[in-house]
Amino acid sequence: MLSALSRDRVNKWLKKTPDLDDKVVEMSNEATTYHDQITKLVNAIQKQAKDCGSEKHPFGKAANGIRNYKDGMVTKSLAGKYDKMAEAMDKLMEANAEFGRKISSGCLSKCLSFRDVDCRDVDQQMKQLAKVCKDLESNRKKAEKDQNKNYLVDASLESLKKLTEDSLITLEKFNKASVVLLNATSSEYKKQLEAYNAEAAKIINF
Repeated sequence: MLSALSRDRVNKWLKKTPDLDDKVVEMSNEATTYHDQITKLVNAIQKQAKDCGSEKHPFGKAANGIRNYKDGMVTKSLAGKYDKMAEAMDKLMEANAEFGRKISSGCLSKCLSFRDVDCRDVDQQMKQLAKVCKDLESNRKKAEKDQNKNYLVDASLESLKKLTEDSLITLEKFNKASVVLLNATSSEYKKQLEAYNAEAAKIINF
């Protein structure tokens, strides 16, 4: 369920510059990977949860197909057997729908909250940091033409220093929280999948 996006993502938040702390760039690149993983994880779980128990699910189609075949082709002596097969498909459908509800309420809700709050916050801060770097470069060019504008460079450097300190704290917190979330989601998903598979096995062996 986790995203396999590469660390070589083209649109990274920060580009390495002489003024930017190497550590913040490294941590930002790591955060980019987690940010992408969580975003894709949310999309994957949402899609799977939506498909679980839907009318178009193979179990539902199988149940309808068995009943239609029984009504048109099967002798009365075999009808009971086909009824049991159709009922088994209905139960599998119910188990599948329950699995969808479990991963939606357990895995998805936590990931959605993290994506909408933590991912958004770190994204905004990294974009702000990138803008400060861009402004610094622009102000240096202005100061080269007019030394009276050196104050703009000093102001940008001060902003960069303060925002870098804040960003290091944000990134460390985000990266650690991302690992915890991804591991917890993986464990919860595995737990629900194993429970679903066990229930499905009991139904199949009717």
